[in-house]
Amino acid sequence: AGLADLPGHGPCLVLDGQALLADGGLRELASTIVAAAGTTTGAVDGPTSPPTPRPGGESGPEPAAVAQAPMYLTYRAGTPLATRLEQVVEILPLPAPGTLAAASPRPMTGHQAVLGVMAHRGTSLPVLHLPTLLGLTERPGLEEMDGGCLLLVATGGSHLALAVDSLNEIEPLTWVDPVPPTGSHEPGIDGARTSPSDALRSSRLILVGGGENLLRELDLRALAASVAG
Repeated sequence: AGLADLPGHGPCLVLDGQALLADGGLRELASTIVAAAGTTTGAVDGPTSPPTPRPGGESGPEPAAVAQAPMYLTYRAGTPLATRLEQVVEILPLPAPGTLAAASPRPMTGHQAVLGVMAHRGTSLPVLHLPTLLGLTERPGLEEMDGGCLLLVATGGSHLALAVDSLNEIEPLTWVDPVPPTGSHEPGIDGARTSPSDALRSSRLILVGGGENLLRELDLRALAASVAG
């Protein structure tokens, strides 16, 4: 954790995801934000109940008990997404244009999402453009990626960095679609691999924090495993 000075953007706070998860004080604070719900629609734990009316007459799911909910990092990578915070090892600033080595480590050789390789903590770190990996956009140059950053994800005994458009918030899970999509699996739990082309199609819909916009939950750990082979 610390501050990174991004050219043109000023200081950027870099957080250690594992340290946040291990902080008992933060967990206790999170548990006081939303009162524990007895029965909820699509809640993290417990039975389901009819949708609760929202302001303006609209119906929607009640929030789940925050004390039992995992934390999620929300961001944009061609589309709004959310990933379990525990899957993100580190958040890094985008490297400056011209600083990446023009290489594609095996088995990523020739992959259109590869931006190059950067040195990080004494190792070579492959950098991939996540929206391109998901088939949402063409790969841009680093000079075109204004306001983005890198999400460092572990895969096997190594790591790779995924470039995203922007970061949003770190918030608790409040609702999960009770009907999982075909071919989906519990993110980061069963070790199943997700092909880049199927990653979004097989992802479930969730709500985090106090938001009312449904997000696709992207399993970055499984996605990284599929790319790294």
